[in-house]
Amino acid sequence: MRLTHTTHPFIVCLIALFSLLPLQLLIFGDESVVLQGQLAGILYTMILIAFFCGAQWSNALQKKIPIVHVSSLILTITPWFLVVARRFFNEEVLWAFMCCEVLLILLIDWIYFRKLYPRWYFLLRNVTTLLLAISIAIICFRKSIIF
Repeated sequence: MRLTHTTHPFIVCLIALFSLLPLQLLIFGDESVVLQGQLAGILYTMILIAFFCGAQWSNALQKKIPIVHVSSLILTITPWFLVVARRFFNEEVLWAFMCCEVLLILLIDWIYFRKLYPRWYFLLRNVTTLLLAISIAIICFRKSIIF
């Protein structure tokens, strides 16, 4: 039983960190990977945002916090609308918007759900969100250097 308590967080942490690997291809790949992989990276980041918002949505329902329930839905669907409207702005705008969203989602978790999560999980959420935000910033920087 004790082994399960220590193994579970380790496995979850490992999988969560590996979930950032697809974006690392846009950081460390060659120029063609960076340019051709932009949409795939944006869509993958949108999936991560939906995942984080889904956890908030569930917690907001359980804790009866309507503002978080509504904000999690808005934060989930907004990038999808921006992808459809991306012909009006460049991809860096979309990346920047999603970077702000992941940080806002973390802020909402800090305000409303920090005590709800186990300590190891909340630490993992902080680390993965900051790595995600840094990855997005580096992807934008890399793309701007190419052009």
